Amino acid sequence: MSNARKLANLLGTSTTVPSSKLSLVTSDLPAGCILQVQNVEFTQRHHISTTDRTGLSGQYAVSITPTSSSNKILVQTNIDCIAGDTNTIRAILVRNPSGGSAVDVAQLGWYSTSTNWDPFNTNFCHLDSPATTSAVAYYVEWRLEQTEIYVNYANNNAGFGSINDSRSTITAMEIAQ
Repeated sequence: MSNARKLANLLGTSTTVPSSKLSLVTSDLPAGCILQVQNVEFTQRHHISTTDRTGLSGQYAVSITPTSSSNKILVQTNIDCIAGDTNTIRAILVRNPSGGSAVDVAQLGWYSTSTNWDPFNTNFCHLDSPATTSAVAYYVEWRLEQTEIYVNYANNNAGFGSINDSRSTITAMEIAQ
């Protein structure tokens, strides 16, 4: 029986798959299929001016609950920033399991800015293996060597005063294994 037919039989007249029956459908899918996508978009401005490691968590994190502990999570970040003055910046992807301690899962990159108001973007993909069926949240943290960064700011000082502020996103996709 095809997966589409199994899904139709499970749903009947309902519009959602009961979580108790989701594993019956997803267990037959081939490796590499995307099982679910979770996305968070945020437009709020943030000014980070500490050299301590800090980040955007809470409402700026994407949360996903894997259906199998063997599945992978593909995390994509697109966070627009500008730097105040010359700076060296490190971006880190963090996984925070429900009820557990946050762990670093990937160093997304180093950025060196040479002048005031240099733009940079934490635009990366990382394939994670959380090995759990509990909810996990992903977010980005930065460590600044010197001055400050601004998240989701239009660069008014570079003549872009009429442009709206940025929209940053973090997306997590569960990939069947």
